[in-house]
Amino acid sequence: MSWFEVDRRGYSDLMKGRELWRLFLEPASNAFDAEAKNVSVTISREARSPFVQFRCEDDGEGFTNIRLAYTFYANTDRRTNPSKRGRFTVGEKAFLSICQEGMIETGDKRVTFDNKGRHLGSLRNPRAGSLIRALVKLDLADEKLVSDKLKDIIVPDGVRLSINTIPVVQRDTYKSFRTVLDSPIRVPNGSLRIRARETEVRLYVPQDSTGTPQVAHLYELGIPVQPLECPYHVNIMQKIPLAQERDMVSDKFLRGVYAEVLNAVVDELAPENSSDTWVRIAVSDPRCRDDTVVKVREKRFGEKAVLWSSDTEANEKALAEGYQIIHPRTLSEEERSRFEQLGLKHSTDIFGRTPAPADYVKPNEDMTRVARYVIALARELIAKDISVSFFKQSHNPSAAEYGCGALSFNISRLGYAWFRQGKTPEVTGLIVHELAHEANDPDYAHGHVYVRRLANLAGKLPFLAIRKPELFT
Repeated sequence: MSWFEVDRRGYSDLMKGRELWRLFLEPASNAFDAEAKNVSVTISREARSPFVQFRCEDDGEGFTNIRLAYTFYANTDRRTNPSKRGRFTVGEKAFLSICQEGMIETGDKRVTFDNKGRHLGSLRNPRAGSLIRALVKLDLADEKLVSDKLKDIIVPDGVRLSINTIPVVQRDTYKSFRTVLDSPIRVPNGSLRIRARETEVRLYVPQDSTGTPQVAHLYELGIPVQPLECPYHVNIMQKIPLAQERDMVSDKFLRGVYAEVLNAVVDELAPENSSDTWVRIAVSDPRCRDDTVVKVREKRFGEKAVLWSSDTEANEKALAEGYQIIHPRTLSEEERSRFEQLGLKHSTDIFGRTPAPADYVKPNEDMTRVARYVIALARELIAKDISVSFFKQSHNPSAAEYGCGALSFNISRLGYAWFRQGKTPEVTGLIVHELAHEANDPDYAHGHVYVRRLANLAGKLPFLAIRKPELFT
């Protein structure tokens, strides 16, 4: 006596919770596994009937044992063959569970299913291949969806599939390549194990026979599995690790698929698509080749690009030299790591300076007068007591520097004669320029925060001159 029983109504309720169109693909999938060369599917409905008549006929090998038509999880050679779609011998049972009645003919056997149960019989004239007939309750919208999804099947090489007598057009392969992907295969102890094996992957432009664009999908041996974000139908020519409902793969497996697709098509990738979600996912996967990652980076940012640095002057110099600044927030941790491993540098790595130590200079009388002017302006403009110093540093391009309440003049850039001017517009302009750095722009030394601060200080100057003219005499 059997250990287990299946409650048909309960199982039917579970199957009806799935996308119904997937169940209608099972008979065609089984026909492909049976090496059929011709598969014919028809769906018809009598006027005003809530039921459709479904029929799938093929000229394949048929069922090796009629018991497989109603036995769950039976061992078959399809589990050991990665080029076959079946693995659990559940597909046709899942389909029949939603039917009002059904029948399967194969070889010289027939099994029928109705409200009284299952009935076995023999055929007087043995059938080549198999025939599945069923009566299914289906509304008009679902009937159209089922028909459309059947037409979305990528027909195997050498097979003729027709839907309601109309042949499904063979799709033209856009590109194919070979790679190693995981596949569930039966091992000697009878269980299914995930094993990496080489397989072919075929890419197709996602459009129907009329040229109407479609949503890209992942396919397992021609049967659609789940939508994709990349611009191709991706047909993997072996069994792939699927959930029980055969409607999705794991995120890890999908990342690997995206990476392998990107490796194959990166040269055709348009720069405006180099930031697409699927591309960013692919770049983050170790399957994505180094040369692919570099090409994506250059398509997205150009050949001259550096990562943002806390050294704001280095960022500014990079911009002046035509580099694009990449802020870390715009990259995932994995993307940034891959880009850095393959040569992407921070702005400070290229434009940061490590000058020789500065020689500090004792101020003369002219320099002392300018220092007093700086201190007086700082108190009025930024309400802060600051210190002033002087130094020589020939390799430093800055005429002056301000930070942490200290302003320093570079004699190597200005010369001693510059300080003899006293309180002139040129001297005042450089002082105000440096005091505006009190704003501490987080991105660039002369970014938008700095510019607003400089405008504010410049606006204060004429009112300060009116209020305290002695500061400028």
